[in-house]
Amino acid sequence: MLLNTSDKINAENIERDLLGLTHPEAIYQWVIAVEQQAIARDRDEAQQRVNKLVDASNQAYAPASYLLGVWYLNGHYVDQNSTLAVKFFELACQSNDANAEWMLAQLYQEESKGVVNLQKADEHLKRAIELKHPDAILSLIKQNHAEDSLQTLIDSYVKNKHQESLKYLVESDIFPQKQVQSALEALANDDSFICAILAYSYIKSGDEEKAFKYAQASQEQNSPFGCFVRAIIEQQSANGSREIAHEFLLKAAEFGHIEAAYLAAIEILQDIDLIEDEVKRQKAARDSFNLLTQAATQGHSEAQFSLAQCYRYGLGTEKNSDLGLYWLDQAAQKYNPDAEFELSMTFPIEHESHHLLLSSSAEKGHAQAMLCMYVLEQKRDQMQQALEWLHKAKDQAVPRAYYLLAQHHKNGLAGEVDWQMVIDYLKEAAGLGDVDAYFELYQAYSNGTGVKKSKKTALKYLNLAKEHQHIEAAAIES
Repeated sequence: MLLNTSDKINAENIERDLLGLTHPEAIYQWVIAVEQQAIARDRDEAQQRVNKLVDASNQAYAPASYLLGVWYLNGHYVDQNSTLAVKFFELACQSNDANAEWMLAQLYQEESKGVVNLQKADEHLKRAIELKHPDAILSLIKQNHAEDSLQTLIDSYVKNKHQESLKYLVESDIFPQKQVQSALEALANDDSFICAILAYSYIKSGDEEKAFKYAQASQEQNSPFGCFVRAIIEQQSANGSREIAHEFLLKAAEFGHIEAAYLAAIEILQDIDLIEDEVKRQKAARDSFNLLTQAATQGHSEAQFSLAQCYRYGLGTEKNSDLGLYWLDQAAQKYNPDAEFELSMTFPIEHESHHLLLSSSAEKGHAQAMLCMYVLEQKRDQMQQALEWLHKAKDQAVPRAYYLLAQHHKNGLAGEVDWQMVIDYLKEAAGLGDVDAYFELYQAYSNGTGVKKSKKTALKYLNLAKEHQHIEAAAIES
């Protein structure tokens, strides 16, 4: 975020004739245009955009009120504030804004936002459906598992170009795919997205010939999703080309496909160390950075996390710790576990945000976060909770978890030492590549601690420890 709560948002702080704009719709369109170009460079630019939206909202322009609600909900240029977000959404609802009705229907169901009210959620959902909001209609169909809603979903796409309705048709198991394919083929000639959806459906049903036919037709019309599906076909084909697949990802990204932009960026980063020419390597880094920016600004949480790392470490751009933290925060607000973990590390251990972010990341299975929660609970003398985190990490085959469980039992923290259990945990950790486990097994087999002495087995583990640069092992002559 670029603004503090102490910064008063007052549209009068900016001259109302900025760029000659006074009409609320013109103001709103200006904000949308500059946002699409780039995020605000500094606090003044951020304040300017917020002020202009407030100006339009004060003139009862519902889209501006709705966008302010979104910004407060996500902490975009302002402090994250669910209460203010709700107020702006409700203001938009006064002008029968279907998007605001749908947003409130979701917000009032989310405990994490602190505004749960199931009665209001139901009221806003009904109102959104009355206003024909396609997401609300789709939500109702999903809740009721309505098998007879195939035509409703197709109509929702035809009338509103609601792509999620068609995606649900081919992704859900409740609709007979042959019936779906037949219905969509009747509409495919004039619609590149329907061609892409058909291609995706045929990929699922294993008809490679028809999948290729419709994907090719779609990408030739520059459909973003068609290009993306064409890339998938190339990736999955036994005779497919990685280079061609990447070109289709880039083409999909060029025409606005967000997932394609992210995947193309990651592919570039994965290959960047193979580029010997420094100029080409720097260009590749910039290309990846630009693709990540494209996806991040459209709300892709993995891209937001990766973009944060680009800013933090100067990959494809100049280092900028403030923007690095900004994008970490954006990704963490979307509950990205990597971002939550990294952001938690920026707070002192005693800070409430450190624990909240760390535990949220750990609950999602982030390996380092789970191990950190073990250490944190151990420091709090909450051994039972600490042990639970270790077992959760173990269940996800985290090597260090097995090693730490071995130490837990070895130090008698679980009662009388069970050497068989200690050795078993060490072997599990070693099998997953834990270097300290290699060395402790070397010691165990050398000294006969918990196992029968074996010079041969001891030497095996010593050599493994040396291969993985274990300091104490390196000092021992074989």
